[in-house]
Amino acid sequence: MRKIGIYGGSFDPPHLGHRQVLEFAKKHFEEVWVVPCGHRSDKHKLTEASLRYQMAVCAFKEFKVLDIEIQRGHMIPTYELMKHLEQVHPNCSLSFLLSVDLVPTLQDWDFGKELVEEINFVVFPREGHQVSENLIELYSAKSNFRFIQEDLNISGVSSTLLRKMISEAYESRDPATTMEAWGLLQSEVIDLVIRNNLYA
Repeated sequence: MRKIGIYGGSFDPPHLGHRQVLEFAKKHFEEVWVVPCGHRSDKHKLTEASLRYQMAVCAFKEFKVLDIEIQRGHMIPTYELMKHLEQVHPNCSLSFLLSVDLVPTLQDWDFGKELVEEINFVVFPREGHQVSENLIELYSAKSNFRFIQEDLNISGVSSTLLRKMISEAYESRDPATTMEAWGLLQSEVIDLVIRNNLYA
């Protein structure tokens, strides 16, 4: 069976940290599929889904970017998304890529109990975030969880911080050059951001 990694997120905007996760995942999977989320009621300032999808396509050209949530117009709970993809791709072994800081909240997600029992997870570290050893031991004992212990050297930048930086960059004489200098955004993503006046 083909091993496929599923990487979901808002990607608002997609940045260097996301790419570093994907580059890591390439070493462990035959393919990695990116799934930008649809509309989320818990994120009131989320950029329009179609624009986030376009940015993800530009940022992750060598990866498959799925528009399943964009087409449906709303976020699909991770459990339902993975079950759907398993049904559509029965000859693939699918694993969801998860940042370690999200592990403590997993059972609070929609269908949390089923999620932690039935879905495969590959958990990667995130700079500045630690999870209790007891929790790691609890999930490591499950055959469907795999924790990556190696140092991935993933940028600690967050989309939240980046949106603030972009907002301030609009005040500079040349916003595009300012954003490019950070080395955190693909040039095509910067073009989309400026053209659509995102995060101003």
